[in-house]
Amino acid sequence: MSSQEMTPRKSLIEILPSWILAATGIIYAAGFLVVLAFLDRYGIREAGGDFWKARYIHIGILCLSFPLILNGTILSLVHLIFHGKFDKPTMWQRIMPIGFLVINLEIVCFVLIMFTNKTPSGGIAGLSPLQWILAITLLGVPVLLVIERVIEKASGRNPITTSELSPFSQSFAVISRWLLVVVVACLDVWFFIDFRGTLTGVQPSLALAYIGFSILLGVIISTVIIYEQRQVNEGRRRAIAVLSSAVIGPFMYLVVLSFSYGVFQNIPATRGGGDYTASPKVVLTFRKKPITSSVDSKYISSSNENMTIPLVLIEETSWAFYLADPSEGGGPAEWKSIGGRKPEIFIVNKSEVTKIHSESRNPTKTTP
Repeated sequence: MSSQEMTPRKSLIEILPSWILAATGIIYAAGFLVVLAFLDRYGIREAGGDFWKARYIHIGILCLSFPLILNGTILSLVHLIFHGKFDKPTMWQRIMPIGFLVINLEIVCFVLIMFTNKTPSGGIAGLSPLQWILAITLLGVPVLLVIERVIEKASGRNPITTSELSPFSQSFAVISRWLLVVVVACLDVWFFIDFRGTLTGVQPSLALAYIGFSILLGVIISTVIIYEQRQVNEGRRRAIAVLSSAVIGPFMYLVVLSFSYGVFQNIPATRGGGDYTASPKVVLTFRKKPITSSVDSKYISSSNENMTIPLVLIEETSWAFYLADPSEGGGPAEWKSIGGRKPEIFIVNKSEVTKIHSESRNPTKTTP
């Protein structure tokens, strides 16, 4: 009996805490790196020292959830194709359109969640076409499957292999599913046209790089898992694990950077992102008249020297507020463009502030 057979396998309860801890660490590190790379464009490097922030978990989830969901869907569909009751060519024809529908649904939902904006009429951009996409995808596919089963029963067949599958049933399944894809593709055009009017400064190539690196990362991880399972020698398995970590690590970093440069700056700041175009302006009230230089005096109200002019809150750490004048650098719409102008940053120590007034709400926030 080998040592591998003698070693008892750990139960799910035993390994679950370690997996949760590892996942939390990866999510937190991803969020931290996204914010660090983003703030570096504004010349804010001190904020990186404020490491412990719950916000990083939120941003890490936004960064890693899409690659995880996308690759999970692709791997599941590939498994269905290779382990279906029909041969692979037949399964490819039947599963591919459903795969496009599911992946498309994930992408449009991701876009809506990340970049939700209001239209000039006050509605939510992309919501109407998304409702149709959801209805057709989640209801259309089950309805088609039911119709296919009715056709099979009407023909008196319950095909188990490709040879038992009637040509009419196969043609109906493939053609109807691809017609559903065409309908959803037309709705996608409506969806993105609806969004185009509310987004500015978007660079599609960077967003596509994020999707591309996410898929490549999934392919690398899947390849490593398959190749490692084929090895019988423990030494070779360890060597593959070390080699894979050397490859997966840089690709994970590329996913994080592409998210920071291609997606994060288009997420509204009110949801933790880097798009300040719709951010409420804030006015800080100082405990006493601040001592300012000629450079900083432009941020102080001319009518009350104990208050600032309306500013945009770029970042908040445990000790300071990082603020910017919305009229500088072409405004928030240009700030989020890669290579676009950026404003000067006005840094205020929290101990000097007694109140913060935001134009989005009436109550004031009093600092301790």
